[in-house]
Amino acid sequence: MADSTLCELLFAHLRISVASSRDAFRTPPPNTATNTNKKAMPKHQGTSAAVGVPAVTMANISVEEYVEKTRRLLELEHTAEVEQSEGVLRGMRPETAQRKGRALLGLRCVDLRGGLLGKT
Repeated sequence: MADSTLCELLFAHLRISVASSRDAFRTPPPNTATNTNKKAMPKHQGTSAAVGVPAVTMANISVEEYVEKTRRLLELEHTAEVEQSEGVLRGMRPETAQRKGRALLGLRCVDLRGGLLGKT
């Protein structure tokens, strides 16, 4: 794809001016080997290639700590979602909730079996 086509697409979808896009395409990429005291880093090591953000590195955290932290965060998310759903339903009449697909009215239990998948 030609640079001019990319510039036009950037303008059409992101409203980035064609002139600034062309200037960005003409600018040479940064040279990482300018400092002779340091080795040049491989292209994708240490930073995100597109935006210069430091790459994610492994944290010094055990699997147990990671699982516990993730579990706590999932519980918080679950609690927030339940509260949000209850808040939406509290302000609605049952018929409105059913019409919006948030509730099923008139359900009746017609058969009840106990045991492990009906085998006991």
